Amino acid sequence: MAAYTYGGLLGVFLLAFLPTRRDDLGLLWGVPLSMLMVFALSWHQAVPQWIVVVAAAILLIQAFRRLRQQPEKILYIALAVLLVLILSLAVVGTTPEGQPVHITLAWPWHFPLATAMTFCLGYLVGNCRPAKR
Repeated sequence: MAAYTYGGLLGVFLLAFLPTRRDDLGLLWGVPLSMLMVFALSWHQAVPQWIVVVAAAILLIQAFRRLRQQPEKILYIALAVLLVLILSLAVVGTTPEGQPVHITLAWPWHFPLATAMTFCLGYLVGNCRPAKR
């Protein structure tokens, strides 16, 4: 359960304390997508996959609604949504019984991947703040 929140929390911490000078706009998509990515890597049954697809669609629709004037930021969010969908839906093989095999990673990898997702979207989608004097 900690993997869902620690990656996003560490990404927020890095954005706040590194000299990136970004506001919190990108975190509106970075944190939910990082949590959704951990969910997509953990659960590969039909219902969780539909949850991932619906949640990703909602986040993408919100990006189009709120960032209408900034298409490059919509592109960054769309790429992150695509990554989450690939992690959730991609089939990399089949078992001897014919069941699909999905992309899975050991749980310690969930933290750095979620941190990277939060940090990258927070940096790329966030607006540049002026330097403090």
